[in-house]
Amino acid sequence: MKTKLFFLGLSVVALLSTCVKLEQVCADAVETPLTVNFKTRQTLKNRSGLDSIVVKDTFVHVKDIRITENNTMIYQAENTKDSINTIQLRYNPIQDSVSYNFNYHTVSQKDILKLVYTRKIALSSPECGVRTDYTNLQVKTSLITPTVKITNQITTVDVYFK
Repeated sequence: MKTKLFFLGLSVVALLSTCVKLEQVCADAVETPLTVNFKTRQTLKNRSGLDSIVVKDTFVHVKDIRITENNTMIYQAENTKDSINTIQLRYNPIQDSVSYNFNYHTVSQKDILKLVYTRKIALSSPECGVRTDYTNLQVKTSLITPTVKITNQITTVDVYFK
């Protein structure tokens, strides 16, 4: 009797650990965040008197960031001194675009960052099911100038403040 209970308990532990590992692997295959980095460009004179452009990370005093379509808040600063220099945003798996409203502490204007893309549904694996791949990303914005970089299927958007 004790032996049967021991093997039953061992089987339950093995099953649970398999589910946890599968969940982590599948989440990595399915989740696709987009990293947005905030930067500034400065034009400096070099020794020869020619212009050199220097790109620097910058911190932005964002009050909050909301998904435009449903007003869902995805980031909120705790106080006016809080700032960010990068944030991860999500694609909308059921539409070919998503918009984010950026409200700033230091600027009275709002900024809208709109992501437009093509969705393609693909099979990750029999265990994980399907995933959505996002391609042909276009970034549209109202106040800031974006640059899109894609390396090793990781998409990064550098947003340059003037």
